[in-house]
Amino acid sequence: MSDFTNSSLWAREEVERLKQMARDNGVEVDNLPDDFLEKREAAFRENQDKEFMRLRQRVYFKHSLWGGASFGKFTFDDWLPEKQKEVQKAKKIKQQGLAIAKALEAKSFNVFFAGGAGTGKTVLSLAIANHLKGSKTFMFISTPELYRLVVDYNESEDTRLRNKIKRKNIERAMYECDVLLLDDFGSETGMISGFKEAANAYQIYLLGMINKRNDSKDDQGDRNKATIVTSNNSFMELQKMFNSKLLDRLITKNPDNSIIFSGLESLREV
Repeated sequence: MSDFTNSSLWAREEVERLKQMARDNGVEVDNLPDDFLEKREAAFRENQDKEFMRLRQRVYFKHSLWGGASFGKFTFDDWLPEKQKEVQKAKKIKQQGLAIAKALEAKSFNVFFAGGAGTGKTVLSLAIANHLKGSKTFMFISTPELYRLVVDYNESEDTRLRNKIKRKNIERAMYECDVLLLDDFGSETGMISGFKEAANAYQIYLLGMINKRNDSKDDQGDRNKATIVTSNNSFMELQKMFNSKLLDRLITKNPDNSIIFSGLESLREV
C-alpha cells in the first residue's frame, strides 16, 4: 500500500472518529457539507507529509559528515557581496546562487562551485539547502572525511569494522537524500604540492554512488536527486586527481549550474 493510500485511510478514520465523538456529545454531523471529508483528508495528509519530511531531515542531518563545517542557519541574506572588493562580481555570484536554488525547486540537477578557499562556496551551498528545506531533504558530506572513512589503510581491525557499519549507513543516506552536498572535493588527498590521484577504492565508491543518484527517477520518470559539489580546484586540476568517468558523471557541463568564484578574496576568520 502506498504512502498516499495510507494517508487517505488514516484521514478517513480520523474523520469518522471525530464524527463519532460529536455524535456522542449530541452534535449533528450527518448533514455536513459534501466536501468536508475531502478537505479534512487533505489537511490530515498535508500534516502527515510535513511530519515525515521533518523526520527525514533529522535522519540525513544525523548521518552528515561535517568535518570542520557547521550547518548554521545560513541564508542568502548572510552572503554579503559588500564584504568583497569586487562587489559587482560578488553580487552576480549571489544572484546565480539564488537562481540555482529556485530552479532546484522544480527539478533536480548537479551543481558545481569552484574557487579559492574561504570565498563563500560552502556558505552559498548551505543557503541553497536552507532555501529548499521545506520541500527537499539535504545531506552534507565533507569529502576529506568521507575519504578517510572509505580508505582506512592505517586503522585497526576494530576501527575498520566500525567504519564499515558507519559507511553503510552513510551510503544509504547519501543515496536517498534529495540534495547531497559534496564539500571540498579535491582536498581528499591532503594539502600537498602538485596533484595526487585519489585512491581507486574511493573513486569506485563515489562513482557508484553518483551513478545511482543521477539515474534515480520519480513516479513521473523525472530525475529526483541533485548533487552540489564545491571545490578549491579548477576542473583541469580535478582531472589530475580523478578518473574522467567519475568527473563526467559528477561535474555539470551546464554553465547555468556552475559558479566560478574567481576574483574573490577569502573571508574566513582565523
